[in-house]
Amino acid sequence: MRTRLFLAAAVSFLGFGCSTSDGNGSAQQGGTAGQTSSTAGTAPITPGTGGTAVAGSTSAGGVVSASGASGAGAGGTGGVLGTAGASAGGGAGGSAAGTSSGGAAGASGAAGAAGVTGAAGTGGQPPAGCAGVTNAKFCEDWDKLAMGKPSGAYTVSAGVVVDTTKAFSGTQSLHFLKVPAPAKQTPNIRFMSQFPLASNDMHGRVMLYMAQTPKTTSHWNFITSSNSGNTEWSIGGQYGNFELVCDPPDNGLDSKTPFPGGKWACMQWEFKYPGNTNTTFVTKVDGVSVDQGEFTGANSKGEKWVAGTWNNLKLGWEVFGSSDVDVEFWIDDLAFGEQVIPCPPSK
Repeated sequence: MRTRLFLAAAVSFLGFGCSTSDGNGSAQQGGTAGQTSSTAGTAPITPGTGGTAVAGSTSAGGVVSASGASGAGAGGTGGVLGTAGASAGGGAGGSAAGTSSGGAAGASGAAGAAGVTGAAGTGGQPPAGCAGVTNAKFCEDWDKLAMGKPSGAYTVSAGVVVDTTKAFSGTQSLHFLKVPAPAKQTPNIRFMSQFPLASNDMHGRVMLYMAQTPKTTSHWNFITSSNSGNTEWSIGGQYGNFELVCDPPDNGLDSKTPFPGGKWACMQWEFKYPGNTNTTFVTKVDGVSVDQGEFTGANSKGEKWVAGTWNNLKLGWEVFGSSDVDVEFWIDDLAFGEQVIPCPPSK
């Protein structure tokens, strides 16, 4: 039996102005008050008449204010009422009034209508499926494919079919048929034409439904990438928990995080190898790093994680030794590329 210490993974993977008046008929941050002028009358000169108020203008934040000012001549007529300002949001009406020695005060502008509250956002999460994924080199939700063995920019083994038995989004997903214990079938899907990546920094996301958490004593892999030098980085499990392995040196850090089973779970990963510096191996489940799951550079023994240029990606069941559990699982909304791909909203 090939047992690996667990390699922990780290995935990298939203004014009211207020209307004031200076008491001279001039509104601020709202409609401009009408201004008037007339020469004060002295008998026998005819008294002046009040000026016409100017309509209030639209204000930022929905504040409105406008009032007509009256003439200052003795016995003068009050100014014409100011027109209510328009509002782009909610706001209080202006209260400025024109002064007059005999004229009536101008009326204040009417309050603007309350603004409409926008709908809540989703925190940057794309919708389920591939419609909202714009930064991936590959994305597939399996809904447009015919039933049975899929065909696309990948290869699939026996025991992998598109069907409607379970789906996270839409009505279809990719079904990895049951592998009865202790058989060593290895149903998988493998990608090669999308590689190499220019940055050699792979980010991935997949919705996974494992019928039950595999608790086999043998180490097994679910996600694996390798290079031409046969170096492999793998995400899998053993004893019901996660195990992440870099081979060579074929060891890692044991995790206490249970491998998800019996429900849909979002798995994210990052495999980054720009060289012997800034090497990154990350794994998250539903946005949370697995126990001891984020590390860079080297393992607990000081051994550097070696790799190279990724030239493939494989998802499936690969066990080292005899499996002592039956295994069956489904994947949906699979995407990978060179940027973090968020999990879709949970159901």
